[in-house]
Formats: sequence, C-alpha cells, structure tokens
Amino acid sequence: PLRRGGAIWLSVLLLLLALSAPASAHTKSETQSVWRIVGTTVHVAFTIPDIELPRLAHADRTPISDAELTDYVRKNLVVQEDETACKRSEDVRPDGATEGFHRFEMVFTCTDAAKMAIHSSAFFDIVPTHITYAQIITEKGDLISQVLTPDQRTLALESASGESPLQNASFLQYIAMGIDHIFTGYD
Repeated sequence: PLRRGGAIWLSVLLLLLALSAPASAHTKSETQSVWRIVGTTVHVAFTIPDIELPRLAHADRTPISDAELTDYVRKNLVVQEDETACKRSEDVRPDGATEGFHRFEMVFTCTDAAKMAIHSSAFFDIVPTHITYAQIITEKGDLISQVLTPDQRTLALESASGESPLQNASFLQYIAMGIDHIFTGYD
C-alpha cells in the first residue's frame, strides 16, 4: 500500500514539473504587414524583424544582400484581382524602420476593388509555422486585423472582416489551433 501511494505521489509530482517547464515547442517566426486601400490602389508596408534574416541566408550561411532581400519581398508579396497579380505601380523600396527591423513599401493598382485580394508567401516555405500579421485599412478608415498562415496565404479584401481562422474562432477552436501549432512545430 505504501509503495503504491508513493508511486502515485511521484507521478503527480513529475506531471506538475512537466507542466511547469517552459514551453519551447519551436521557434516563433513572424512578420507584419499593413495594406492601406484607396479606391483600386493598395499601399503596402511589410516589416521583417532582423531575427528572421538568417533564415534567408545562402547555403554557405552568408547573409543575403539588401538587394536580394528587396527582391525576395518583391517575389513574395502581391495584390491580386481574380487570382492575377495587379500592376505594381510603385516598386518595392526599403523604407526607414526601427532598429532591428527591415521595412519595405510598395503600391499596387488594380481595376476592380471588389475583386482584390492580398497575398503573401514570404517565409511560409522556409518556416512551416510562420505567420504574418496583416492590418488592412479600408478606404472608410476601418482597421481589420488578420493572420496570414501557410494554409491561408491569400485573403480576399471583400471578406477580410471575417475569413481568418482566428478572427471568429471560438475559445475551443483557438485552443485546438494552438495545440495543432505546437504539434506541427517542427522548425
């Protein structure tokens, strides 16, 4: 009887220690973006924390140049209309950023605001758990926050107020997505 009671207490103690240990399932990877809509024009600001830059390094681990980083942003951010890229009316250009960050701005022009969608594929193929925080500022001045994920890289602007899996998720859905994120965090 004493042995069994001791084993139970030891199991409870080990469980409590395991639950109190810091959770470090994987490395966090995130970028931020702002998409400001004016008619059929979308002004984009994309910010990359410097801590993300080693993920883009060359095979020999040398850092990419500023020109290569600008080109990476150019290739991975777009505004679409009917799944076709809109015209980039102002090319990607580095913009002043707080120390520890790289910020880029660009402008896209489409023909039909009702059919526009934002798209980012930056970092998703490199870090499977990467997320991009997207703030969309509508022409009316509404601020809509969304999360772009490897499973949701494109967001139609007409549905931006409710299509993100986190936007309208119940508490249990949010917990389930968090658990899934932990178990698929193989980066």
